[in-house]
Amino acid sequence: MDAVFLKLDNIKGKSQAEGFKDQIEAMSYSQNVATQVSNDVSGGAGGKPLETMSLNFTKKSEGAQRDSGSSVWDLEISQKGK
Repeated sequence: MDAVFLKLDNIKGKSQAEGFKDQIEAMSYSQNVATQVSNDVSGGAGGKPLETMSLNFTKKSEGAQRDSGSSVWDLEISQKGK
């Protein structure tokens, strides 16, 4: 089974997997990318930059939480006006 690990500065995860110690182990991961497209006949994005990218991670609850459920982290990265 494949695994996805998230390594963030200043946030310590609970993973004990070899090579991924103290990282956050995600149960699932998805991403979405958006860019503006034109209506002219040439079509395509016309070299326009990425406008928005969202990353979604689902991970097992850790720490002081009593339930054994999961939590979802949504990260959004925006780049406009370039």
